[in-house]
Amino acid sequence: MRTVLLSMIVSCCCACGGCGGATSTETTTPASDETAEVGMGVIIPESRAAAMVEGMFEPAPSGYWTPERGQVVALEGAIVEFLAAAAPEGSRLRSGLDGYQAQYIGILRDEREVIFANFFCQSHVEDIDLSLVSVDDGGDCYFTVEYDPATNSFADLAINGEA
Repeated sequence: MRTVLLSMIVSCCCACGGCGGATSTETTTPASDETAEVGMGVIIPESRAAAMVEGMFEPAPSGYWTPERGQVVALEGAIVEFLAAAAPEGSRLRSGLDGYQAQYIGILRDEREVIFANFFCQSHVEDIDLSLVSVDDGGDCYFTVEYDPATNSFADLAINGEA
């Protein structure tokens, strides 16, 4: 099922040329329909989530929600340890996420709130609050994972392939 998912979200070719340096972002208080910056990326509001991920999940989520800043901070605090164990041998993901950005989208899986996290190297990405970043290839410069804030656990790690 995850291979099908990946083939459905790809839309352009990778031209990143590697990852740039890490940057820090200020957090803001979002209005109900505005994107909020937090940590490594942006929280996509419920009002725009469905349009951003339309057609990429099989089966489709039963709904959408807006993750809270604290939930994303917890995700970011736990993901490095998760990737150190779950990423393939030799992957740069095993040593941290410097130079990555992320999009955080709240999806409902059988009424359970899960955060879909879309990570990518930041060297060439702009306007991450407007559309989902997705590419063909690019290797571990692009990956997705789902995070359950109620259990502080990850599932469905998907790392792009190499061209």
